[in-house]
Amino acid sequence: MNHNHTTAARVALDVLVSHVEGLDDGGEARLYVIPAKGQPVQVSAGPDLYEVLGDFRDGHTDAPADFVALGLLTFGWAAPIEEGEAEPKGWPSEHPARRRVRLVAVVDGAGRVESDLHFFDTGETVTDAGAARGPLADMLVEAMTLRALADA
Repeated sequence: MNHNHTTAARVALDVLVSHVEGLDDGGEARLYVIPAKGQPVQVSAGPDLYEVLGDFRDGHTDAPADFVALGLLTFGWAAPIEEGEAEPKGWPSEHPARRRVRLVAVVDGAGRVESDLHFFDTGETVTDAGAARGPLADMLVEAMTLRALADA
């Protein structure tokens, strides 16, 4: 029996990654809503991704009511994580082996989070298959859940 199935989060991730392909950094995190049909709609942007998500969560951002997923685009630095550690030591931007990345993360209405991490130096992309964890994933789920409740 095949248990692999495509989630709404995975479909939304693919749509958003295609939509943002080729965009430059611009110094801001960009928040999108993804409708069931059509292209993603940017609803907010700012230098602090947590503020952008918080404004959306708290209803301070206008968004179409018919979206099925919430997505975030941000750029930054990634650094190697040593064996046995959960995070890199120090700031990734200051690590001698840092790598420039583009992160696209999406949450669907069921709270499933998927992400796509693209490394600019090699062109490598790592997609997580629904295993995203940590403060950003938690904030995406919270923003989607609380906004859905507020809009209901």
